[in-house]
Amino acid sequence: MEINSCNLLLKSLLLLVPLFFAQITSADYWYDANVKHTEYLIVENIGKDNKKADSLCQILVNESVNNKYALCLSYFYKGEIAYYQAEWNNAIGCYQKAILCLKSYNDTEHLAILYNNMGIALLYQSFYNKAIEAFSQSLEYEKKLNNLTGIAQSYQNISLVYENQEKLEKAIDFNLKAIEILTETDNEKDLAGAYNNHAILYASEGNYKEAKKFYSKAMDIYKRLKLTDLEAKVLCNIGCLMVKEEKYEEGGKILEKALTLFRLENDVSSEIHAYGMLADMYARKNEYWQAIILSEAAWEKVKNTDDFALQLRCLYSLYVYNKKMEKWKEALDKFEAYKELKDRLLELDSSATDDIFSIEMEHKMSEIEILKKQKNKVEKNFGITVIVFFVIIFFSVITTRIYIRQLKGKRWKKSVY
Repeated sequence: MEINSCNLLLKSLLLLVPLFFAQITSADYWYDANVKHTEYLIVENIGKDNKKADSLCQILVNESVNNKYALCLSYFYKGEIAYYQAEWNNAIGCYQKAILCLKSYNDTEHLAILYNNMGIALLYQSFYNKAIEAFSQSLEYEKKLNNLTGIAQSYQNISLVYENQEKLEKAIDFNLKAIEILTETDNEKDLAGAYNNHAILYASEGNYKEAKKFYSKAMDIYKRLKLTDLEAKVLCNIGCLMVKEEKYEEGGKILEKALTLFRLENDVSSEIHAYGMLADMYARKNEYWQAIILSEAAWEKVKNTDDFALQLRCLYSLYVYNKKMEKWKEALDKFEAYKELKDRLLELDSSATDDIFSIEMEHKMSEIEILKKQKNKVEKNFGITVIVFFVIIFFSVITTRIYIRQLKGKRWKKSVY
């Protein structure tokens, strides 16, 4: 990815809490064995077979004739299914119905999760104030449960909202609260994640000294826990930091080490990002030929995945680097591949937004007419060069033949005398 792509991997380490489910341990009559078993099956299928999960939700609806709590859960899990399909409005609507329903049962655990997941859906739609309200509600329920990990996750999600609003000071404050909570637990993995997030925030603020300190803390934990994949991601973050400081040799070595670890872990997505980061580094050094080689390696990996956003970014990078090298034909080929993929995606989902299609990318792609002219100019110049070449060859042959005839004539005359 071109230069900013390392942020993509950085973001992947920010604790945007994934959809997570909790089985309620209450013995109340409304949470009977049938409801509990159906819920278990739904959780097993969400994200794997959403159609089956949806049909299981209908079983909960049928159960609601005798048990209204089952209807509350059906709203909850329909929201989760919609979330997995990126149907944000549908997800939020279902969550709201579930919240209204579950409040009458004082179901604190599900309400904590509901507000958290609704906050994530709102954040994806850039409804920042509403997202903060939802995460704050989740925080209150987590406090009632005295769930320290849940409390820390809520603080980190609020921090993430502020980061998206570029309110870095507030983002740092809330993430620090998460760190303080997690140090009271034995959850070292989440603590390392919080350290990593703190480093990212400091890096965004330009405070590289503090960023390195917190990256180091995260690395120490991941190494001790032997979590190689997460260790590699932190290495990528450190490598990007070095590149920003123009410490290219040191940053390059760190990124190459991360790339090696990703290969060992068979983490294809992260491997693609690492290729992109290395390409960005070489592009900063104006070594575009090397950036092209690395981006081509990334493309060979990403073209066989269903990560279409990453495919588009990869094609964009190849377009830019080839253009910098004045390889107009290759640049045009990459643009046309980009446009074809984009059009195909829009046919599948007409609601696709700029989250996938970068505004910057689209702006730069508007140069296509210039690019075509440059390509035609190169081809025209090449054609003229070929013609001139053959004309020169033709006249050279003619001149040579005439010279040889003259030479033979002189020799024949000499032999007569």
